[in-house]
Amino acid sequence: MHTIFTIILAILGLNFLVFIHELGHYILARRNGMKVEVFSIGFGKPLFSWIRKGVKWQICPLFFGGYVRIAGMEKEGELEPYEVPEGFYSKKPWARIKVALAGPVVNLVFALVAFTAIWALGGREKPFQQFTQVIGSIDPESELYQNGVRAGDLLKEYNDKPFQGYQDLIYAAVVNGHPANLEGVKVDYFTQKETPYDYTVTPYEPPLGPKGLKTVGILAPASYLFYHSSIYKNLPIEESGIKQGDRIVWAHGEIIFSQEQLSQIINSGKVLLTIERGGKTFLGKVPRISLSDLRLTKEEHAEIEDWKYAAALTEKNNKLDFIPYILSSDLKVEKGLSYIDHQSKLTESSSGMKTSPLDTILKPGDRILAVDGIPVDRPSTFFKELQTPHVQVIVQRGEKQKRTSYLEEDKIFLKGTNWEALLPIISKIGTKEGMRENGSFYLLDPIHPIRVTDIPMSEEQREEYNHVLEKKWAAAEKISDPEEKEQVLAQLENAQNRLMLGAAFTDKMVNYNPTPIALFSNVFKDVTRNLTALLSGSVSPKQFGGPLFIMQIMHTSWGIGIKEALFWLGAISINLGILNLLPIPVLDGGHICFSLFEKLRGKPLKAKTMQRLVIPFVALLLFLFFYLTYNDITRIFGRF
Repeated sequence: MHTIFTIILAILGLNFLVFIHELGHYILARRNGMKVEVFSIGFGKPLFSWIRKGVKWQICPLFFGGYVRIAGMEKEGELEPYEVPEGFYSKKPWARIKVALAGPVVNLVFALVAFTAIWALGGREKPFQQFTQVIGSIDPESELYQNGVRAGDLLKEYNDKPFQGYQDLIYAAVVNGHPANLEGVKVDYFTQKETPYDYTVTPYEPPLGPKGLKTVGILAPASYLFYHSSIYKNLPIEESGIKQGDRIVWAHGEIIFSQEQLSQIINSGKVLLTIERGGKTFLGKVPRISLSDLRLTKEEHAEIEDWKYAAALTEKNNKLDFIPYILSSDLKVEKGLSYIDHQSKLTESSSGMKTSPLDTILKPGDRILAVDGIPVDRPSTFFKELQTPHVQVIVQRGEKQKRTSYLEEDKIFLKGTNWEALLPIISKIGTKEGMRENGSFYLLDPIHPIRVTDIPMSEEQREEYNHVLEKKWAAAEKISDPEEKEQVLAQLENAQNRLMLGAAFTDKMVNYNPTPIALFSNVFKDVTRNLTALLSGSVSPKQFGGPLFIMQIMHTSWGIGIKEALFWLGAISINLGILNLLPIPVLDGGHICFSLFEKLRGKPLKAKTMQRLVIPFVALLLFLFFYLTYNDITRIFGRF
């Protein structure tokens, strides 16, 4: 019932925008002595109609639009448009311009009124990640990463303009393939030391990213990860001691800044070791390598076979993992090994790219005390624990969430947590003196991440999952572009095999309440730059939503609350106002251009000339309407 109600509100809201737009035309037309023949909400055969003051008012079934028909806008008999009494073109150009401008102006004014109402009501609650300058995840293959920028660092300026959120980054990278200048600060959270950086990098298409979507290497903004629930029942995370509302702050050797970064760490293919070196204990990460990819001598292979037998492991060698080092019977490192990495390159244990602050090259004499935080004392237990990856996770518990402004939250994110209190817990992981809590921080029991394909679903859920998966694979196989097809297939393969904790997280909500003028300016800027990108060919029309997408947004916004609905009504109203001002025949901007041309020319255009200009654009707009609607439908059914 609630869904039906919000759908009705969405339809009424969109038609309200059309109504006030056309009402602006209607009022100015009447004031300038023009005869209005029809006032229509929607297109098609009228569902309802009535006559009032000589005007036919009607409501039609195709709700996405409307019009006011003024006498003389179309040729009547043998008369030219400018010859029709009380007609649109019988009036002076300035009068026509005022009538054409009235609709868009009303839409822009309404948006400002809506944004003022939101401001007066105290603003909206929005996720922290939408406005933060803190980087949440970064591509290890990127230039930015090679320059030492990491998750948790801040991006303050992009091409000498203040960076106001991840949306700015997406837009800038998509429409501009030229080198980009990025300025910010690198942050050490434990010491609170900040180091400025200033780099120029070139946007690129990531190998497994959507085709045509470029990045400078920043894959996600920072967000809070408050545990809400597990996505399915009986997942390992439920046995870790985690509680609803816990915030994940550290996992597998790194402070956590986003869900994307957490997934990246879990799927890095590295094992977290507790290492003793020179009487000191520390954590380090080394690659977890398939036995079949290690370059072993016969003697080394035989020794590992003995360990495998002692560990009661019956899998074939190519299904078992090890590390690229030879160990003694008391788990001391004897030497490093070469191996075939994920890029099919022969790599030495003493080389390889560092993608984590804990990445370590083991030295002869180092002794391994624990695997993924689980103590081991002999090769067989080491070998056995290595086969089942676990993740060490520290959460923050019991912290009260205060209502804060989006302008203050970055500072709170950086300095509002006692990060140094994590260190005593971290330093004891995998040791006999293990520490489980310190202040508000708690170390969970080791969590075994699970592959998406191994999630314990019900028979019905598994059937539905397999059905969706089959559809995606079938759709991917039909892609004609070989490069795009390969990318989509790789994405599907990666999604199926990735490891996950199986947790649903929520972000912290912050108060977003800029002034009405600032909000209007931001939305206006977004609309104009998107249009510029579309007209310049920087982005494809496929990336834009059509009428069904707009309906979906309005339906969702009404479900959230009146302030969110007011914002989207205002944003759509700005879109409607700007689009109608485009200098395209049949749109208000086209009528303004005709009037200006007539003013400069000194005489009106003939009906035939206007028809020749109008008809192609009518066809183009109809095509665009159906194209965007088709994209909406396919997007809803999950083909894109």
